Amino acid sequence: MSILDKAKGYAEKAADAAAKATAVGKDKIDDARAQKKLHDLYAEIGRLVVAQRRGGPDAEVDIATRVAQISAIEHDLADAGTSAPSPGGDASEASA
Repeated sequence: MSILDKAKGYAEKAADAAAKATAVGKDKIDDARAQKKLHDLYAEIGRLVVAQRRGGPDAEVDIATRVAQISAIEHDLADAGTSAPSPGGDASEASA
């Protein structure tokens, strides 16, 4: 095996590793976006409930729509092997 063949083999391995790293990075970004969307939907539901309890318009349809969106995102995350955050967050978020 010549030096050029070895170099070509190493270059192919490096390219494969870079492609895998890029795919993993993209997956992590997609997961972070989904987690952010979940957080935003939970916050929207909270605002709708508070407004409704304060005598605002009935928000049941809007709440149901957001719950359906949350369910779909959680399903997608479960399929990807990522866990969704709990609606209440964790203790570290509450103290922030």
